[in-house]
Amino acid sequence: METGGKKILVVDDDMQMRLSLGHILRREGHHVDEAADGHAAIDCVEAPDADYDLVLMDIIMPDKEGIETILHLRRRHPSLKIIAMSGGARLFDFDPLRLARDCGANFVLAKPFEPTALRELLRVCLTED
Repeated sequence: METGGKKILVVDDDMQMRLSLGHILRREGHHVDEAADGHAAIDCVEAPDADYDLVLMDIIMPDKEGIETILHLRRRHPSLKIIAMSGGARLFDFDPLRLARDCGANFVLAKPFEPTALRELLRVCLTED
């Protein structure tokens, strides 16, 4: 099934990561908006004309971080697809991606990742009922 033409929000405090992801996603035919933290992400998702198909959410960010943002989005927008991303180290029993999954992310993706891994995950996520 074709996944092109979806509306995707990329949330990451690293501008280079936002630009790279935006470039990859736009080349696949998606409409992409960007946010630098959880506050901006919530503003985007809750805008009257938002209607996002997917949010790519970094976990470790200043201000409103990813887990808190995922919890907020899951409460207010339960059907919104969320892919959590993190390059944060696993410390002791803390695994940010496992926590993100437990808090409502549909899928998780460890950074760094290859564009092909992102494309495959998007195909699965965006074609899932």
